[in-house]
Amino acid sequence: MDYSQPYGTPTPPPNSYPRYINGNPVTGTEGSIPPATAFDEDQIEILNVIVQAGLTPSHTDLTQLWQALQALFSRRYITTDITKTVHAGPTGGTPDFPDLFAAMNWVQGYTITNTGSVTFLVGPGKWVYTQTFEIIHQNANRIFIQGAALKGGAPTPGNITCTGYSAAARAVDATNQLVYLRSTFSTELQFTSGVTGIRVFDVGCTLRYLLITGSQDIGPAPYDGRGIELYADLWHDCLAIWGFGDRGVSSWDCTMRSATSLPLVICACGQYGMHIFGGGYIGNYGQDLIVASCGVVGIRIFGGYCWAERLTVKGTGSTSGGGGNGVDSLQGGLLLCETWADLHQNAVVGYYCIGACSASVQNSFFQNNGYYGIATSGGNVYCYGSVFSGNGSLAILAQEGAVVNAIGASISGTTSPPVNTNGAANGYIEH
Repeated sequence: MDYSQPYGTPTPPPNSYPRYINGNPVTGTEGSIPPATAFDEDQIEILNVIVQAGLTPSHTDLTQLWQALQALFSRRYITTDITKTVHAGPTGGTPDFPDLFAAMNWVQGYTITNTGSVTFLVGPGKWVYTQTFEIIHQNANRIFIQGAALKGGAPTPGNITCTGYSAAARAVDATNQLVYLRSTFSTELQFTSGVTGIRVFDVGCTLRYLLITGSQDIGPAPYDGRGIELYADLWHDCLAIWGFGDRGVSSWDCTMRSATSLPLVICACGQYGMHIFGGGYIGNYGQDLIVASCGVVGIRIFGGYCWAERLTVKGTGSTSGGGGNGVDSLQGGLLLCETWADLHQNAVVGYYCIGACSASVQNSFFQNNGYYGIATSGGNVYCYGSVFSGNGSLAILAQEGAVVNAIGASISGTTSPPVNTNGAANGYIEH
């Protein structure tokens, strides 16, 4: 806003302002004539302050400018990229915050602008939590929670042990998996008593270089026993989740995304490794999604989607209650693997599809599953160029109108119906 000088007066020198004068009929003095901008700009300027403070301008409240100023004065802003330490300083000294709860409480007092970000650098070591850590911030997309640098290379499928899907085999494998993951990650967040680890309520936070472990049981609160529970989108950059009694990742109508080509590893969870209810999972080029030794289903896609560059699901256990499936798709679920999927040593089936679902898993491996490499009840599966061997009952089962495109696949074992034959249950396997 600029100064609006009296109408008809000459332009004053810089930094001097002509004063408005009152008219005086007795002396014949004419009063100053205020221009329209003297009224218009003053009101607009004040209204801008009121609106920016989140208030709705009103003729009935004449304290709104005061309210707005008090609200704006209480705000604090982060306008640059800053790093704060949690649990341990960079050289083992005193950290900025004793734990992630204190860190989140602090940042909630700030607005992070589009030029700023906050990285909470969690020091090396195993840090024990007895309560769920919740990510709540209007600018969560500018918050990064990062562990210390990895001790070595990022996890690979071959380094995640899997000797079988029986309860005994999974128990041994779970121990070995944890030993390996602890040898890879410098920073571990351990959640005790069956509580959920991290719950995300606002969009866009990134978790980086973290091993998140549970106590292999389910606590008393609703939705306990989950490694990460998503109610808003989350990014990850090399993350491992181990030993939660219910699910490794639970996503409700939102999306988990890979920020880089570094892997996501989920091991030894009691029910599902990853449960996608609406929304989805989006990997990155060159990235591994590895799920091993979970109790019921490795990845369940219920009305959502999972896109992975390379997918490994192995060692899924229980054969009861719809369990023992490496990956299953329900109610329109969609599985896409860009390069290959390796679905092996699961108690019942490598990939199971029911209803109007589809999967693209070409050049993949379906081996040594307890019953089927692929089983479908409706839906479409594209698995051309894939390898089927060692599955306990059938390499491929297609029924209830399902179509399986297995052109160029290497199929060891029988199929139902036989390839290139219309089945009694209206299934068809093209080969």
